Amino acid sequence: MIQKLLMMETCSYTTLSSATLLYRATMTLTVFGMEWIHRVHEMFTAAVPKKAQ
Repeated sequence: MIQKLLMMETCSYTTLSSATLLYRATMTLTVFGMEWIHRVHEMFTAAVPKKAQ
């Protein structure tokens, strides 16, 4: 009985930590992606007026 409960506890903990890791990875990628898009956009807007002149 105790062993079964311990197994369930371990299983739920593993699932929880996996979900947390996945969430953190997603957030990190999202922030990194937004930062990258922002930099590319800045580079692009900086390059456009020079081409226009």
